[in-house]
Amino acid sequence: MRRLLAVGALAIAILAAVAILAPRPEPGIEPGISTTSAPPGEPSAELPDPCELVTTADAQAALGGPVVAAREGTASCVYAGRDDPDVTVRVDVATFPEGKEKLAVERSEAIRAFGAGAVVDIEGLGDAAFLTLDPGSSIALVWVASGDLKLVIGVAGPVPDAEAIARDLAATAVDRR
Repeated sequence: MRRLLAVGALAIAILAAVAILAPRPEPGIEPGISTTSAPPGEPSAELPDPCELVTTADAQAALGGPVVAAREGTASCVYAGRDDPDVTVRVDVATFPEGKEKLAVERSEAIRAFGAGAVVDIEGLGDAAFLTLDPGSSIALVWVASGDLKLVIGVAGPVPDAEAIARDLAATAVDRR
């Protein structure tokens, strides 16, 4: 139950900040799967596998213990602590033409959702990046525009240094892109 609440809280935070991607059922973790997320009639680009951008080993190292991996569609990957299912890492990817400009719009929406003090710009990560800290739910989200890709990395639950972990995982994901 605690795991469901933690994953649910992370999903709600991502929705509130307009980052949730439409999940498609996909059993298990299968590295190498890619997909597209462009609306019908628009050109699409292959997306990298979110479970390869942040691997199980990355999530285990970041959270300090074993994790259970789950895929939500082909554009989202979620890791929950095996010993503490309240602790989660979520990785979402989407195509994002004109990423830097669109990320500025999403940053404004995050400020409206969470308040100006909960949004922090991150220099030197992708083309543009910012962090949101939901003061009421122990959730840190890093939003990155990198070329034609948007990454959202979330860390939720009672995690010391969730902000630093989310930043580090986002940097790892951008480097692997």
